Amino acid sequence: TPTPTPISTPTTIPTTEADPLAAVDGLVARPDLLELRADGEVVRQLDYMSSPAEAIAALTTVFGVPPVDEAYDGGNHRPDGIYHSWSEFVLDERFYDEARRTDEGYDYLVWPRFAVYFDGPAADGVVLSTVQGRQAGDPWADVAADPVDLFATCGVVGVTLCPPSGATLPQAAIAADLDALLATGITPDR
Repeated sequence: TPTPTPISTPTTIPTTEADPLAAVDGLVARPDLLELRADGEVVRQLDYMSSPAEAIAALTTVFGVPPVDEAYDGGNHRPDGIYHSWSEFVLDERFYDEARRTDEGYDYLVWPRFAVYFDGPAADGVVLSTVQGRQAGDPWADVAADPVDLFATCGVVGVTLCPPSGATLPQAAIAADLDALLATGITPDR
């Protein structure tokens, strides 16, 4: 008797899509949010008023490791918080009084849930810049040559910056955080 020919059934190998955050190669500070970009395209935006925990989770995926955390005590002009650091990139989680935020109408960027600091031009291979392309270490003369660019970089109005001759762009100036910029004028207050 003839034996039937077995019928082969195609097998499908399940594929898993790569997390787009794993491809991020640039962080771009804007006055109201942080852009996570891959090859120049925005993959995700982290609004400074959004959940710090979600931002930390996204950035942990970007950098491939959890941050080094350093709690700090607040002062007269800012609350307690935690610096979450990945090399030259820092997310500053701030613990403002949430009841006061709601009751007194501070639920906007005047009291961000987090801010960011760029302590160098890159962190673990991820480029750190402003939307104008400014980076920590850029010469002040280049930034100061265009007041509109300086305003957009710092996100402030009515602040005159007069760094010493030959100074480089301070970390605070591209930190999307006015408190640090005003605290010292040249370096972040941390």
